[in-house]
Amino acid sequence: MVTNDSSLKAFVRSGYEYTRSHYIVGRLGWLLCGGCGCTIPRILALAIRLTDSGVGDYWEDVDGWIRNQESEQQILDADLARKVSKDGPEHAVEPPGETDERVIERCLGAFPIYGPYPT
Repeated sequence: MVTNDSSLKAFVRSGYEYTRSHYIVGRLGWLLCGGCGCTIPRILALAIRLTDSGVGDYWEDVDGWIRNQESEQQILDADLARKVSKDGPEHAVEPPGETDERVIERCLGAFPIYGPYPT
C-alpha cells in the first residue's frame, strides 16, 4: 500500500487467494490454520488490507471468519472455563513466567492456543 506497486499487490493477492482456496472451509468462514492460532489474525489483517488497497473485496471473508470462527473460539464463559480447568490435568505454577492468580478472569476474551501447549 505504501509503494502502490501493482505487481507486488498482485503477488500478495495471489498468495491470499491460494490460502483462501486451500485452507478455508467453503463459505463457513472456518480457516484451517495448521495448528497455529496466530495465523487467523494475520489472514484477517491481510484480507482487510487487500480490501483497503483496492486489490479485492474480502469483507465477506472477514465477516465469516469473525462470526463463525473467532467468536466461537473466544473464551467468554467463566463457568465453562472453570469446568475445563477442573477436569484438566494438574499443573504446578512456575513463577515468574506463570501465575495462578485470577487465571479464569484474566483469560476471558482471550483465544486458546493450539498444539501441545493449551491455554
